[in-house]
Amino acid sequence: MTPMNKVETALLTRRLQDLLAEHESILAAVVATHDGFEVAYAQRQGALSPARVAAMASSLQALGSSMAAETSSGACTDIIINGTLGRLLVRDIADAQLPLLLCVQTTTETVLGSILFAVRECMADVADLLERAHH
Repeated sequence: MTPMNKVETALLTRRLQDLLAEHESILAAVVATHDGFEVAYAQRQGALSPARVAAMASSLQALGSSMAAETSSGACTDIIINGTLGRLLVRDIADAQLPLLLCVQTTTETVLGSILFAVRECMADVADLLERAHH
């Protein structure tokens, strides 16, 4: 995997900030590597530790992949956690050159379908940014 440079990290951070600006119910977003390292993040509140979230998202993805393989469910593409105070969504950003995860924290009032749509758009933008940066 090619390490990200400062320009790529800044572009990703800006896209995550845009995601938060566009959707009031999204509280935080973290882009992480599959091996658990934080790449970029944006948040409304300062309580979230992006490094810890990145590590946990990586572990969740690994567990989800193992569970999907064990049950012949295909590839694990996303994980949704519904908590009493909010939701967490971990999605795989499909980019062959740089496999990443996007972890999004939302309020409980959010409409899950609209967040899934917004996250898909954000992931496509991230993959496009990375594709342009690598060519």
